[in-house]
Amino acid sequence: QPKDVDLKGTRDKAMLEFAYATGMKVTEIIDLNIEDVNFTEDTVTCNSGKKSRVIPLGTLAEKALREYVEEARPVLVKNENTKAINYYQKSIIVNPDYTDGWFNLGLGYINENNLIEAQKSFERVISLDSDYNVGYAYYALGRTFEHQGKTAEAIKNYKLFIKHNNDK
Repeated sequence: QPKDVDLKGTRDKAMLEFAYATGMKVTEIIDLNIEDVNFTEDTVTCNSGKKSRVIPLGTLAEKALREYVEEARPVLVKNENTKAINYYQKSIIVNPDYTDGWFNLGLGYINENNLIEAQKSFERVISLDSDYNVGYAYYALGRTFEHQGKTAEAIKNYKLFIKHNNDK
């Protein structure tokens, strides 16, 4: 049994309790989304292939999972996002024309709710005019404007996204 002394220990304990209580396969657990867990009903929905089943969690698994989701996961996810932002910042220093770097940097900024930096990153992708990412950059920029409450700018970028995809 993992020691529940740090955030990763809390995560590992939750995973083991969850696996034991539900009897789910590791591949099924890996494919889960947080939305598949229903804490109100103390169940998890397992979507395996074309089949779907609802599985009860059990008291120990529910308690361990709730502790992970409420306390450890937000910190662990934020730490991973910060690492990703640092990585992509370094990648665009090495290659300022690296559109994937700019695009993923923008996504990282969105995850941190840093919408101004996200906007700048997506605008940079568009200015590089890479066929691979421009359409998606318009869409992401539209989402960024939408989150900022700038509806007209959001709609303009959504239209550019549609136009770019139709031109292909």
